[in-house]
Amino acid sequence: MRHRQKVWVEKASAASIKRSALKLAQHILAIKDNDVLPKHIGEILHIIVWKVTEANGKHGTRYISEGVYNGQGPVRHEHVLTRKHLVERMLREPDNVPQVLDTAIGCLVTKEEHHLLTKASRFEGWDRYREAGIRVFDRREQKWIELGKS
Repeated sequence: MRHRQKVWVEKASAASIKRSALKLAQHILAIKDNDVLPKHIGEILHIIVWKVTEANGKHGTRYISEGVYNGQGPVRHEHVLTRKHLVERMLREPDNVPQVLDTAIGCLVTKEEHHLLTKASRFEGWDRYREAGIRVFDRREQKWIELGKS
C-alpha cells in the first residue's frame, strides 16, 4: 500500500511551512486588541496545528499505525497530542510556542483505530495509543516505537 513507503524523508518544503506556521502563531498570540475574540484566536491556532502536522502532506506522516502498516483502510490523519491540548498550551505559554509546535506530530491511523483513540480521550500523546492498543511504526527509523510516557 502507498502509505508504507520504504523510508520516510521530510519534504524540503516542510521546514518553511513549519516556520510560517510558527510566525503566524506568535503574531496571533501577540494580539492585544479587545476587538479580536479569544474564540477566533483559538480557531486560528487549531488551523496552525493542522498546518504543522501536515507539513509533509496529509498522508506523509512519519508515524503510521499497525493497521495502516498492514494496508488496512480507510485512513485518517491523527494528532498524537490533540489539537485542543496544543492550543491550550500555546494560549497558556505563549513564550513557548516553538517548543509546543515541535510536539505537534501527526500519525496516520485507520478509521477504526481513530475511533479507539477517541475512546481513550482521557489520555494524551502516545499514552492514548498505548491505552487504545495501537502499535505505531516510525517510517524514518524503520522500526516499531516504544509507547512510553509522552
